[in-house]
Amino acid sequence: MTAPTERSAARELLVTLRLALLAWAVMAAQEMLLFARPTPYGGAYVRDAWFYCWRAFFYNLMGVALVSLPFLFRWLAAYRGSVRQVSARRWHTAHLVVLTLTVGLDHADNEVMRFLGTHLTLSLLRTYERVGAWGSDMLHVFTTDRGGPWLPFLLLFVGMGVTWWQGRRILARDRSGTRIWPVPAAWVAALLPLLVPLTSYNLPGAHFPRNRVRPEVVTLGLELLSEVQPTVAPADLTRWSRDWQARWLAGEGTGDWRFLGDERYPLVRV
Repeated sequence: MTAPTERSAARELLVTLRLALLAWAVMAAQEMLLFARPTPYGGAYVRDAWFYCWRAFFYNLMGVALVSLPFLFRWLAAYRGSVRQVSARRWHTAHLVVLTLTVGLDHADNEVMRFLGTHLTLSLLRTYERVGAWGSDMLHVFTTDRGGPWLPFLLLFVGMGVTWWQGRRILARDRSGTRIWPVPAAWVAALLPLLVPLTSYNLPGAHFPRNRVRPEVVTLGLELLSEVQPTVAPADLTRWSRDWQARWLAGEGTGDWRFLGDERYPLVRV
């Protein structure tokens, strides 16, 4: 008896949802380890860990759903039809690769926030590269980390490894007996994990806790959007800069500081 060469698109949607749920669960474990550990310098990471932790769980749904959206739409568009098994396997493997990278990026972002109090961005990497910060000082910080020397790197490999390994196990299972949902239920299951946290994310108020725990894919997306948007300098930029410099120098009081006078970077002082 030969194995079937085609699969139901409805069953493949369930596989996609299982992979997304796996990535979300790994990211949730990473969040718990993040909030349970001190900063590299020995202080508490946050005062009220649960206040931030459950928000991280919630918004991670949005991050996983965003990267899964093309794969979800692939099966929703053909929900009542069938797909070749080889094609389905390629789609699922690509999805698993994306999810594994998302898990790794989110952990890296968590550790940057724990070390520096800011999100991991392309601008941050470029800045650290320019000032030559990747030297012996950074090595010393890693080896003396109060949350566990070199533990961030170990957790990175573990999180990505578990995601990939368990994802491959999900893909290897026989899905011939999987129950098929009605079409409306399939759309709700696919889109609700994105729409609910996305709506909450855009509500007014609670900006600081929301922005602190937002997924890395959201941070990178917002940064890329800001870079492609045209920047227009205000017409009175020179006057505004001079007034601000004068006020800052008057309040500083020591006389040891001066502004560089570079029109491109009017607020840079030494």
